[in-house]
Amino acid sequence: MLKKFAFNCLRNFNAAFGMVSLTAIGLGAIATFSGLGLLYFARGGFPIVEKDRSEQIAYIGTCAIVLGFTGIIFASLGGAFLSIVEESEETNSSRETAKIADTKPLLLTKPESFEKSNGVPFIYTYTVINFEGHPDSKGLVVCRFEEEPYRKLLLYEELRSHHIDDLAVICDEIDPDKLIGQTFSSYKSLPCEALEEHLDIHRRYVNAVNSEEFTSCYLQVCAGCKLLHGANNIVCGIHPYGWFEDGCCPDKQWDERKALFPFEDDAVVESLK
Repeated sequence: MLKKFAFNCLRNFNAAFGMVSLTAIGLGAIATFSGLGLLYFARGGFPIVEKDRSEQIAYIGTCAIVLGFTGIIFASLGGAFLSIVEESEETNSSRETAKIADTKPLLLTKPESFEKSNGVPFIYTYTVINFEGHPDSKGLVVCRFEEEPYRKLLLYEELRSHHIDDLAVICDEIDPDKLIGQTFSSYKSLPCEALEEHLDIHRRYVNAVNSEEFTSCYLQVCAGCKLLHGANNIVCGIHPYGWFEDGCCPDKQWDERKALFPFEDDAVVESLK
């Protein structure tokens, strides 16, 4: 960005210098012809101005013409240099674009060893962001970034109204705008699959909250637990009325599909206290 700004400043300065040089040539020509004309009038017996003054005007005009032509030469050389530099930059940019075009998305070419290292599946982090103003999408999307050698891809899935409603329940947020910045993890590399799986893991929790048979505080610790029953006023078989003590429930069992970093697992966090 700074390089482009400096290049534009040099190009504008070169153009202005050329215009000043042309102006100097024009004014110098006028001054030269005026001085010579006045000098001839003086020699013919019609002295309009003093002879010395006429010679001075002609001399100044001649100097202005010489300086103007010198400036034109330097401006031309400067313009040629800037054109060569610009052409070189465009060539490099074209080569870079060609490299990018020849680079296949990592999403389709990742080796099997990258997806699983020492038998541990790779975990992707998805974030809810606001895409308003983008020409291809409007409103909230769930996305993740994909690094490539020459660019960074944004893989996203638009959130429909029912997605937003379910995520609002899972995140315990009434205002949809408060969903912006919320994250979840998944073993799925495609946003659409990760979103559907995330909602499906929490489906019983969402249904239980929406049923109004329980207050949300009874169920928050149960979100994502595969033991959650959430119907007929029964939270689960082990804790029919929910877990009311401080900290995480000792019997919570995450859905096997749920991808968790250590800091996302309440049991791990609890063990560090």
